[in-house]
Amino acid sequence: MNDEPREDDSEARSVFVSQLAARLTARDLGYFFEDKLGENTVLDARIVTDRLSRRSKGSVSFAFPSSVLILILIGLGSAMWSSGQLT
Repeated sequence: MNDEPREDDSEARSVFVSQLAARLTARDLGYFFEDKLGENTVLDARIVTDRLSRRSKGSVSFAFPSSVLILILIGLGSAMWSSGQLT
């Protein structure tokens, strides 16, 4: 079986995160997710920027190699929220 991500399931393997501090970088957020999910789990991280000023809009799009990681991420976020780690 081929474990390579397919183009036709890219939406199922992607997450859009908003309301982030504008000072965060894609690298910072990639490291955060890899710390929680494991090394090499983030394929791509792109900060949404204003097309004129190039300033961050506080949103990031992430691509992961598997949609299963999305489910793990949702469970992790819920656990962190209920324990007060995310505010």
